[in-house]
Amino acid sequence: MSIVQEIFLAAYLSLEKLEDYGKFLNWLYGIAFRIIAAKHRESLKHISYASDSDGFDETMALEEAAVTAYRVNRQRGLSDERVKMSRRAISQLPESQREVMQLHYVDDLSHKAIAQRLGITEVAVNSRLQRARENVKRLVCEAEVKLDDAIAQRPDLD
Repeated sequence: MSIVQEIFLAAYLSLEKLEDYGKFLNWLYGIAFRIIAAKHRESLKHISYASDSDGFDETMALEEAAVTAYRVNRQRGLSDERVKMSRRAISQLPESQREVMQLHYVDDLSHKAIAQRLGITEVAVNSRLQRARENVKRLVCEAEVKLDDAIAQRPDLD
């Protein structure tokens, strides 16, 4: 089964969980991201590389997340500049928000597992993830406005 088939099968099987059909693309993107990330992690089990003493190489994990995000975003037709804006936005997040995003979206941990790992409540995990998503969205929107303004000032780019 191809990864595309797997994504659409997973989406079909969990369609009843979709509460707001206006957010269908975001919902489908989330499913695709998780499946692709899981496949990528599976493929990495056979690759060894130098890491810190606890076996976790944060730089490599963030690079893997960026590559996965880039591939998914390219498939969605988003520009390279939008991907760069997203990376910059994530890098500007406070460490606590970046950490829960890493654990949730890259490591695919549940909110409960994240809470246990960080020694915080599930409510705190939810709160940090929500603030992180809001901050990334805000930062990307601000960057897009700046880019649009720069393009508007250059008639040769129309």
